[in-house]
Amino acid sequence: MTDAAAPPRPGEVPPNEDARAGARSAPSRRERCPWPTLRLAILACFVAALFSLPSSSFFRVEQIQVAGTKTLPAEAIAAAAGISLGTRLSAIDVAAAAERLEALPAVRAASVRAAWPSTLQIEVVERVPVIALRFTEAPAAFLVLDAEAVPFRHAEEPGALLAVSVDDALLPWLRLGQPIPLRLVRETAEALKALDPTHRARVRAIRITGQGDLDVTLSSGPSALVRSPSALREKLPLAWQIAQGLGSRIETIGTIDLRFGDNVVVRPAPGAPSPANPAKSSH
Repeated sequence: MTDAAAPPRPGEVPPNEDARAGARSAPSRRERCPWPTLRLAILACFVAALFSLPSSSFFRVEQIQVAGTKTLPAEAIAAAAGISLGTRLSAIDVAAAAERLEALPAVRAASVRAAWPSTLQIEVVERVPVIALRFTEAPAAFLVLDAEAVPFRHAEEPGALLAVSVDDALLPWLRLGQPIPLRLVRETAEALKALDPTHRARVRAIRITGQGDLDVTLSSGPSALVRSPSALREKLPLAWQIAQGLGSRIETIGTIDLRFGDNVVVRPAPGAPSPANPAKSSH
């Protein structure tokens, strides 16, 4: 005789009820399985969108900012960079744009950068004029040079710049933006930049002789002969001191020769009476 199943005690769930409850809970666990895959897909879409932003049509050049200009028009600098409004920022070769700007004779250095979301920033360093070099007898006979002896524009007259000439050297083949190939001209430009402004203002013109000496015309009248550009810093104050010490006799003086170490030779101007003792020590 088969024993009948005992009735469940109060609060006890029959075994068949446990099975049915497990069957009902199984689908809810399976329904949670797609969530990791969905999260991964969302993350991939976000990363793809992030990387595509730079090439998006939303990031285009809407304004060009130019800094550092003193004599050059900002519009000319922006045009020389070769980048138009509406260009995608991601498509701009900033190094190539900087090279195009530095190819301008009057630009010493340039930098270009994209400022997101819509600005192109350009900064230039202009060449600073130091001397005006006479290179031909024709109109616009001077080249304006910076301290690195790079000519960057033509001029009919030196104006406020110090005029420099080279004996027996007509140089019509010089190119703007390219350094002067003459060593003495380069050294003279560097020496003048290093001079105290007060001493530099006392120089009217410099002639580089065929022997490589410098014939320096002082603003007070006479000229001073120095051996090399490197001697300008030491000899110019001495030449000015001697010229001032001559007083009223300065009109009769042609040259103050400072090429002989500590000795100074004072020579009369053409047609002026010779001094009784033309040579004297700088001491």
